[in-house]
Amino acid sequence: MIELVNLQSVLKTSAQSTEQMQQRQLPVAVLQTMMVGVMVQSIGDSKTAHSESLTDEIFNGHQAQPHSRPYVVSLQHQGHHICGGFLVDKCFVMTAAHCIDPNLPLTVLVGAHSLRARKNLLELPVKAYYKHPQYNKKSNENDIMLLKLLKPAINISHVDLIKLPKKDRHIKPGSICEVSGWGYTKSKKMPDKLQVANVTVMDEKQCKRSWKKSLIANVICSKGSETDGGFCEGDSGGPLVCNRVAEGIISYRGGKKCDIPETPNVYIKTGRYLKWIQKILKTSKKACVSGDTIINGKETKAHRRPYMASLRNAKGEHICGGFLILPNYVLTAAHCYKELIKVLLGAHNVIKKEKSWQEIPVKNFFRHKKYNNKTHENDIMLLKLKHDAKMKDEVKSISIPERDERIKPGTRCLVAGWGSTKTNGSSSKVLREVEVVVQEKCKFASDICTRGTGAKGTCDGDSGGPLVCLDRMKISKAFGIDSHRDDKKCEGPNHTTVFKNLALYRDWIELQILKSSAE
Repeated sequence: MIELVNLQSVLKTSAQSTEQMQQRQLPVAVLQTMMVGVMVQSIGDSKTAHSESLTDEIFNGHQAQPHSRPYVVSLQHQGHHICGGFLVDKCFVMTAAHCIDPNLPLTVLVGAHSLRARKNLLELPVKAYYKHPQYNKKSNENDIMLLKLLKPAINISHVDLIKLPKKDRHIKPGSICEVSGWGYTKSKKMPDKLQVANVTVMDEKQCKRSWKKSLIANVICSKGSETDGGFCEGDSGGPLVCNRVAEGIISYRGGKKCDIPETPNVYIKTGRYLKWIQKILKTSKKACVSGDTIINGKETKAHRRPYMASLRNAKGEHICGGFLILPNYVLTAAHCYKELIKVLLGAHNVIKKEKSWQEIPVKNFFRHKKYNNKTHENDIMLLKLKHDAKMKDEVKSISIPERDERIKPGTRCLVAGWGSTKTNGSSSKVLREVEVVVQEKCKFASDICTRGTGAKGTCDGDSGGPLVCLDRMKISKAFGIDSHRDDKKCEGPNHTTVFKNLALYRDWIELQILKSSAE
């Protein structure tokens, strides 16, 4: 269930490919992968399909009671729901193998009922992917996968595990089970809240006759119970639950519509894979813990953030971050003033010299006169370089927002830096980046507060770097300057970073540039 800007236009664009797919068995996440090319997937995009009316059910089912299925998770790419899944261990999520595209790095949203109300939710990065070695993309055989989380899903509200069957057992035809997810509903809309539907287990021979083609092994089939309920795109990977046990994984269906009663829904039977599952859980002994990144971020592709600047002392050591806004002007935090003498531009690795490096001495420092080092108020400084930087692919400036531009709470933005990768740790040699979410409240109105997904954020040495978000025209801008954290530790699920709101300082910045130009 990917959030699309215009579902109808996307379906029209991919109609030919979709029709071809519908002529064979249809993995229910394939359409998502096809449509990625026409999706809006961007950092800081606050427009989602959730703004539509969201009252329909998962094909003749109903809205689940909030948090009544605490094991169900949403697999997400840049804030967009891709597939379902379910927690079978504090460190592992089970889902369908066809859900995973190696080009779409995933996070796991746990504890969710409403995908739109993300305030108290936790998004955990995926550390490792365990796709069944005999998974067949064409036939969907062995369509099962385990995802290892970067951090354990423990001590989180509304989160719990679901049991797997203790052994491979026969599910009697006529048994009533249930499916749940955030997949498309009968009105072709994507629900905001978790939906649930009862389904009736079918006899395997009857299922084979309905498919007309040979049915793959190790599956369970179902049809609608009383109503023609079932699953659709976006529900892939979710559980088939019978008597509070995850007996199956939502895999594929047939036909052009999700609500055709003659078409059985097909689930991978978890009981047939217990040995493989236990082997993964046991052999992956190392607990899921925080990684060595800009607090759980990742290394940036070289020179992908050409506006980034490393502020250096007389020894050539990195002390703070900054960013280029004009060929000879860099913005940073006022508290970075001490020892600062030069700026390094065009760097990915700040230890090993690169051909793209441009080291430029600082000519003038313009630190805000009302900067308060105790309260962190007005923690902003403009640096005038001794000469212009040579603008090229590795060195470019970034825009700042207009005076009236604001970021909405919930907006996803990006931070990058060479700071410490853990509390009291050493600085990173290479540039790292992480996605953060803008929060509703901050202590001061002149600040922007962010919280990372899954204990992500900034640390020592990242100060002065930009908070980069998309504006209304989808243009990347530096909306904030990294000022400080709300606690001494860099790690933690409630790790908050405070940025100075650059829209409120635009007049001050322009005034300093005007003054320095007149000198």
